Parts: sequence; structure tokens; C-alpha cells
Amino acid sequence: MKVMDMFSHCYQANPLKIFGSKKTVFARRVYCIGANYLKHVEEMKLSVEESPCYFMKPPDTVFSVNPENVASIEYPLATDLLHHEIELVVILGKEGVQVSTKDAEKMIYGCAVGLDLTRRDLQKNLRSRGNPWELAKVFEQAAPIGLIHKFSDIKNIRKMKLSLFVNGQLRQNSSTQNMRFDVAQIISNLSTFFHLRPGDILFTGTPEGVGKLVKGDSVRAEIETLSPLNIRIT
Repeated sequence: MKVMDMFSHCYQANPLKIFGSKKTVFARRVYCIGANYLKHVEEMKLSVEESPCYFMKPPDTVFSVNPENVASIEYPLATDLLHHEIELVVILGKEGVQVSTKDAEKMIYGCAVGLDLTRRDLQKNLRSRGNPWELAKVFEQAAPIGLIHKFSDIKNIRKMKLSLFVNGQLRQNSSTQNMRFDVAQIISNLSTFFHLRPGDILFTGTPEGVGKLVKGDSVRAEIETLSPLNIRIT
């Protein structure tokens, strides 16, 4: 068997769709910020950190969902406690390193609604043992996002309402104004550790109200001015 034939089945990163355009983009790296809303920190009984907490997801966990469609997401392996986390997702369009907070927003290409799906039981177990908890955050279809809206079309990234519904019932309800570290601070801080580049994606944290999902649940995630995201757990 030829080498190329052996790897012909390898998974390809999903194209991410842009609102009002036929163009697509691909995720380069996926950076996620944990514990970025104080009330979520309190509900999870976490300590308040003085600087952002980061973890990463592979690019192939991210996929685009059109607002008129409902994406089917298979309940992940090795968990009995799948949690929803609505997040504002930021897509970078310019590169930068050691960027000031003043210049950070100039790097943004666009934003989207995102879900950071989490195997909470694994996370709690791993955290209690002092182990890395990537296993809780990384699995197939772990990071659906809605259509990308250009940053120039967003009125105020510092004050966007977030809402998440499960089977029509409101679970999460907050605003980006409640972030402990706003988007500019996140980009600036992250650029002290990495050379950020176009295609980098930032999941900026979830507010309080995270909760359990079971097979058959329908989830709708909404952020002000952005296309909504609809999924169903199968």
C-alpha cells in the first residue's frame, strides 16, 4: 500500500463559514480561557486567579453550524456528565506578539457563538489529582461554533448579551461585560506566550449556569448581534 493511500482517510479540519460570504477560514490554533466569569468561578468552587487560565483544543474539534440547521452531536465517550458552556469566540485576522491592550482589538477578524462542551466528571477527577484535564475538553465535536461575523459589524464587544437554552429553558444568561479579563486583555496576555497568527481562535470563557446535557437534549446558544447556534445531543 502506498503511503498516501494509508493516510487518505485522515481527518481534515472543518472549514468555518463567514456570515454573508461564500469564503471560509480554517482554525490554526484553538486557545480557550477558563474561569473568566466570577460567578462561574464561584459555582465551580474554584480559586480566583490573578491572570488568565489557558488550555487548548485541537483544530479538528471546531466545526461550523449554520443558524438554519441543527447540528447533531454524539454524546461523547467516557463520561456520564456532559456540560454545556456558551462562549464568545474570537477569530484573529492579523499576527502579533507582545501586543498592547490598546492594539489588541485591531487583530480581530470576527466573532461567533461557541460551545465549549465539557466532560465535567473527568475534569473534576483529573483536577482533584492535580493532573492536566485536557481529556475533559478534547473529544469529537467538542467545539461547535456559529457563523463568523466580521468584527467591524459588532457594536460593542465589551457588552454583548449571552443566553443558552436547553429544551427551551434558559440555563445561562449573562453579558461579556462580566468577563474578568476582556477580549483585549486576553489577546495581549496570550501574545506574551505565543506568536499569534491569522486563523487563531479564542474561546473567551463561560458565565454561570453550566449544566448537564443528556441524549435527546436540544441546545440553542445566542449572543447579541451574532448568528445563533443550535445543536442536538444524540
